[in-house]
Amino acid sequence: MVAKLLPYVDAIDCCPEMDIGLGVPRDPVRLLRGSSDSEVRMVQPASGRDLTEEMREYSSGLLDPIRALDGAVLKSRSPSCAVREAKVYRSADSSEVLGKGPGLFAAEVLRRMPEWLVTTEGRLRNFALREHWLTCVFTMARLRAASLECSEARSIGPLVSFHAAHKLLFLAHGRRGMVLLGRIAANPEGRSVRDVITSYAEALPSAIGRNPSRGRTVDVLQHAMGCFKRSVSSEERSHFMGLLGMYRSKQLPLSACTSVLGSWIARERETYLAGQVFFRPYPVGLIEVSDSGKGRDL
Repeated sequence: MVAKLLPYVDAIDCCPEMDIGLGVPRDPVRLLRGSSDSEVRMVQPASGRDLTEEMREYSSGLLDPIRALDGAVLKSRSPSCAVREAKVYRSADSSEVLGKGPGLFAAEVLRRMPEWLVTTEGRLRNFALREHWLTCVFTMARLRAASLECSEARSIGPLVSFHAAHKLLFLAHGRRGMVLLGRIAANPEGRSVRDVITSYAEALPSAIGRNPSRGRTVDVLQHAMGCFKRSVSSEERSHFMGLLGMYRSKQLPLSACTSVLGSWIARERETYLAGQVFFRPYPVGLIEVSDSGKGRDL
């Protein structure tokens, strides 16, 4: 999946441990509890080297010049790149694990972006987790582009258009988040463009930060079907409702339902639905139905 992403993103490819000179192959490094419970240090037991400051300086030097990060894929269980599950040991020669947390490089990434935009190569093997992460990353990229247009035009018009195109996507994650973002974009207080953009970006996690439930997604699909109540036959409606039931019970992927709606949208030239990101939240070339079978309900 990471290789498939490359044509669609400006990728920053790095291996922090190699980049600080540890080479390949290399002796393992591990995280140790420092002088306080909140301090974590990185050491290489075989050489006795304390690599903490080198890794922190490298991480800051790589990440500080980057103006925008829309997403990150890190290496699970790595003492440098794990998002949550890097083991923290009592000492260099002890097997006692005191806890788990982010690797040193991952901690710097997480300081600059929210965790819902960060994933690991292992989580990308799970269909639902991969689909949600891709949706979040490309939504963030579209918001960044809309924000730039707002700044250049000195108008919140592009943000209003962004919100309108994402209404069904937000609705699938929850009405409350969609309504909140809508109020911000409407800007009844007449705030500055910058303030509105900042508030909208800060509230975005409330709309898409968590996986959508199948129940809410079914509600959105039924709402979309309502646009065709006069133009599709009873047999077509019955077939579609059957697909919805199978999707709800996890017998079919979402694409089985959206592809039918897509054919109706094209046939009836339904412009409102055709403009909804919900039906194509990320590039078609990244659609992949493979699944590891692990963590389906995360």
